[in-house]
Amino acid sequence: MYLLIGHDGDVCCQLVAAHLHARGHSVLTTAEPLNDENLFSWMLDTTHSRSRWQQQSGSPITDTEWEGVLVRASGVPPASEGWSTADFGYVRAETGAALIGWLHALPCPVVNRPRADLWFHPQRSFLEWHLLFEQCALPVPTFLITNDEQAARDFARQWEGRVTYAPLTAAKRYPIATDEQWVELDKLMERLPVTLMEPCEGPLCYATLAGEELFWSADPDLSGAELTAFVTRLFTLASTLGLDFMQVEFSLEADGPRCLRVLLYPLFDRHSSADQEAIAVALAGLLNGGSR
Repeated sequence: MYLLIGHDGDVCCQLVAAHLHARGHSVLTTAEPLNDENLFSWMLDTTHSRSRWQQQSGSPITDTEWEGVLVRASGVPPASEGWSTADFGYVRAETGAALIGWLHALPCPVVNRPRADLWFHPQRSFLEWHLLFEQCALPVPTFLITNDEQAARDFARQWEGRVTYAPLTAAKRYPIATDEQWVELDKLMERLPVTLMEPCEGPLCYATLAGEELFWSADPDLSGAELTAFVTRLFTLASTLGLDFMQVEFSLEADGPRCLRVLLYPLFDRHSSADQEAIAVALAGLLNGGSR
């Protein structure tokens, strides 16, 4: 039995399930493995892990009967219905902790069996990814952290007064170019430092790694040697994160790409239908043969 932790409408899970079914395997897809609709028991001590998981209408599955797991969602309750705000935060945290512990205890291949820091904090700001990109020698935008208006203006002068504001605690980015936008940014700098980065205004491109295969959403427009180096560094990044399946978003600037963020749950619709099928085949192969 294979377990896909993802939503019913997720095209990735649908295609992977189809390829596994075609190979004669049974597949379960659920966004919340530990919700009230499933029966779950688990005993973990210093030397052993034993678990039983069962849908109310199905037969129990022990930890040794799972053949592989694909992680495409966090698996925690998405809504707070029936819970107070305080209790819901606690339930989400405890559910997430139990689920990641169980995934690490399973002996079968788990594609994207994440580290705890990635599991609990998958959406990261540009600055958090920036350091990791640099460590892997991947190209990144120039940035500045300041609360000095003149320093910010001097930094922006390199790009004709244009910059991008990238909050320290969010993955969003905001262009700063007009007088009105600068006025709002100045208000922020009166109270706190801001992170500014060079404006990345080229088309966005996505590189998705699935096992040992790499898929591009668009031509990165690099020479042979540049492309080889870039690909090698992307796989170094995946190895550093301990991931078999991930996506890197970057902008295609006139002088080369700039890496912007990592997506732990790759956006499938960024790729052509043919590449989506190929990625699903690669993931099914990982589930059959074991992840990195």
